[in-house]
Amino acid sequence: GHDAVGPDGTKYEIKARRRTKHNGSRQLSQIRDLAAKHFDFLIGVLFEEDYSVYRAARVPHAVVVELSKFNEHTNSNRFILAESVWDHPEVEDVTLNLNAYERNAAGVIDGNTVPGTVQYLGHTVRTVHPLPLRGGGCTVRTV
Repeated sequence: GHDAVGPDGTKYEIKARRRTKHNGSRQLSQIRDLAAKHFDFLIGVLFEEDYSVYRAARVPHAVVVELSKFNEHTNSNRFILAESVWDHPEVEDVTLNLNAYERNAAGVIDGNTVPGTVQYLGHTVRTVHPLPLRGGGCTVRTV
């Protein structure tokens, strides 16, 4: 499936990973049924140990297909958010966007500040889990 939909109908799959001093892995959680193209863009976020944003990328579906590896055991694709991902010409670095929104912990809907929401890529999204989950993932939905 997907986690967010923009006003133009663009579908976003959002995956995150928290890096710690004990685990620096950049592998995101499984992406199932990648061939069905349930999303247009993957938003991949790497968090620091304190949950601040380290890096974030907007990755087109075709690039996810190109760079991921199928894992037969889990029947899913594995995508690693390596530094080289940001070198791909079709990948957009959105780290500064997220850092700006991170400093403003609430979004604005109809002129009102609403806790539990953020502005992202011009869209207001409501966080389903206000804090990143154990394991580094968080999910957002459009408002």
